[in-house]
Amino acid sequence: MNPRQWAEIAVRYTRAVLHGEPSNYGVTGFTNGVLRRLGIGGTCVEGSRDAVDRFAPRQQQHNPNVDPRLQRITVSALVATARRCGNCGEYADVAFYYLSLLRCPFPLDHAGYSNPGDHAFIIVGRPSNGSASDTATWGQLTVVCDPWADQVVNANRYWQDMHAFPDRVYAPKVDYRLANPLPVLPGERVPRLV
Repeated sequence: MNPRQWAEIAVRYTRAVLHGEPSNYGVTGFTNGVLRRLGIGGTCVEGSRDAVDRFAPRQQQHNPNVDPRLQRITVSALVATARRCGNCGEYADVAFYYLSLLRCPFPLDHAGYSNPGDHAFIIVGRPSNGSASDTATWGQLTVVCDPWADQVVNANRYWQDMHAFPDRVYAPKVDYRLANPLPVLPGERVPRLV
């Protein structure tokens, strides 16, 4: 399987476990703020993020040898899956966690951009010598896995095909890189592809 196929599997899985449309898909920042003040919008995601803020530090205490960024992604993915809601960050966390559980043989980058935009996604297959912010260095097989937008984008089409949020696409920044598949622990069951 190539990186595109792995990314497509992650998008399908994430959309299935989080029940399709993200909590903020198609909602402007202004509308989301108004809904939140009225007590209508954002409650599931806000509750999930509060839970992650509480549980991630505890997880770090129990597993001090595991990178805290990976632990936060894992806790966020588990909470989002249990609550069945999320925005782009939670969708990216679930996809990243799922691909890591499947032992995707390609490097995985938990990435995104912020200020002035705000979006999270996964880069699958970026070579170690490829600059995270320069998509021209990613190679032909590298793809962006964006379960929030329900799409997989080839690296060479990043600037044209990525979902613009809020109004345009920005250069990606990698938050965490998993260069090699996680080892399978004794007795561990690896999930099957969906």
